[in-house]
Amino acid sequence: MSAREEAGELGFDDLPLRERMPEYLAVFGFGLGGAILFAVVLTMFGPTFRGSLTNILVVYTVVLFLTGGTTGGGYLNLGMGSLAAVSRRERTAETLDERLQRLRPERNPRAFWQVIGGLGYLAIAIVVGTW
Repeated sequence: MSAREEAGELGFDDLPLRERMPEYLAVFGFGLGGAILFAVVLTMFGPTFRGSLTNILVVYTVVLFLTGGTTGGGYLNLGMGSLAAVSRRERTAETLDERLQRLRPERNPRAFWQVIGGLGYLAIAIVVGTW
C-alpha cells in the first residue's frame, strides 16, 4: 500500500476508468491533431502529407512505448534502487524478497494507457501509410 493510499488521498489514477477515459481520449486527440498540424507544415517543405504523417505517428508510437514501458515495467524503480544500494553506507539484513518488494513499482495505469495510445497511433500510421 502506498503512502497516498494510507493517507486516504485519491489521485487521478485512482479514479474509475470511465472517469479517466475522457481525459485519455482528449490527450490522444490533441496528439493526433498536433501530428496532423506538423505534417501539414512538413508538407510545405517537400515530403508528401501521407509520408510525413506516417513518420510522425511512428515517432509518437516509439516515444509512448518507451515512456509507458519504462514507468510501467518498474525499470525506473530498479534503477533508482540500484543507485540507492550503491550509495547506501550501512548494510542491513534485508532479504532479497524484501528488497524486491520495496523496488516493485506501484500500480500505474497511466503507463498501460500510454502503451495502448502508442498502439493506436501505430494503427493509424499503418492505415495512412497503406492508404
